[in-house]
Amino acid sequence: MKKNREQWGSVRELPSGRFQARWKDKNNSHHTAPTTFKTLTDARLFLSRIRVGIEDGTWQKVDDGLQPLEPFAMRYLEAHKKNIKVTTLIRYETLLRLHVFPKFGTRPIKSIKSIDVSEWVNEMAESSKGGTVKGAHGILRMVMKEAMRSGIVDSDPCAYTRFPRKERFEPTIITHDEARALMEAMPERFYAFIGVLAYCGLRYGEAAALRRSKVDLNRLEICVDESVTNAGGKTVWGETKTYEKRIVTLPKFLGDALEVHMDKFTEDSPDSLVFTMPGGGWIQNNNFQKRHWNPVMKKLVADGVVRQRITPKDLRATCGSWVAASDGVLEAAKRLGHSNTATTTKHYARPIAGRDFKVANNLDQQFNAVGDESRAAS
Repeated sequence: MKKNREQWGSVRELPSGRFQARWKDKNNSHHTAPTTFKTLTDARLFLSRIRVGIEDGTWQKVDDGLQPLEPFAMRYLEAHKKNIKVTTLIRYETLLRLHVFPKFGTRPIKSIKSIDVSEWVNEMAESSKGGTVKGAHGILRMVMKEAMRSGIVDSDPCAYTRFPRKERFEPTIITHDEARALMEAMPERFYAFIGVLAYCGLRYGEAAALRRSKVDLNRLEICVDESVTNAGGKTVWGETKTYEKRIVTLPKFLGDALEVHMDKFTEDSPDSLVFTMPGGGWIQNNNFQKRHWNPVMKKLVADGVVRQRITPKDLRATCGSWVAASDGVLEAAKRLGHSNTATTTKHYARPIAGRDFKVANNLDQQFNAVGDESRAAS
């Protein structure tokens, strides 16, 4: 077994491959972390936070449930990891490491009060996006609820946190002319990829994970049951966000485009990815945007072909808005893979410019038609 000594503490590798941290307090009393760590770096980071806590007086002896938050939080993730998607688990670990532990990692769980959490949330809001703030608060609340269930604390200090108000992100909805111009401006191998995002409403990771065996050109259908993403620097393949499989029907033009695309760019194996980068491999979002999307979008806006710059995610919102306007919110939710229409209307579907005029015109025609029938009867 390996052992790495610090001036006041030590880290050793256990036969299991995990790492154990030990330290001495100011009274030279020895302590062992209540949980082990996945990597040597994690153990050393924990020790460094313990040392800071000892120096500034915020650390207390692990006694009567007054253990530091960090090891308990990691124990919580370990206990529940089989019920958490890999990408979500990586996100939780990142939020804890970057936002929760620097503030509360060495604090005894019982010492964390509601006012502490509120102050922390306001501090984060000054430099972080709203999703990060709520995500960090969310994982802390999960840990504190577990502490309640375990009898360590009597109440949840995260229960009544109020978040600073920020403007909600509004997707940009483009027209069919703009969508077509975007598709045609892209390199040929991405023409159908953009079409799938805009006209099938797939999430980016769902489109990137689409395989040859999931495309049925005879029935003009694609089966969506897999997703891919980059989490913590690692490529993670898994189920869709909602864990559900759905069938999406292709517009005829897109079925034709996919047939041409797969003949030219997709390998013959059933498991082959339909869409790949020129050098091979799946189309990673950041890489794709930097190399292809951003240059094309910049030119389209400069030439006045597209009103303003959009992101690939806007194409999903655009699809939801088109379908909601023409076929109703229920159909839009179904196409986007939402279990209820509330998500569709809150985050994706937006009124189409000019559509309300058509609605009013239809109501006018229906009213006049009733009047005509009444006059004819009399």
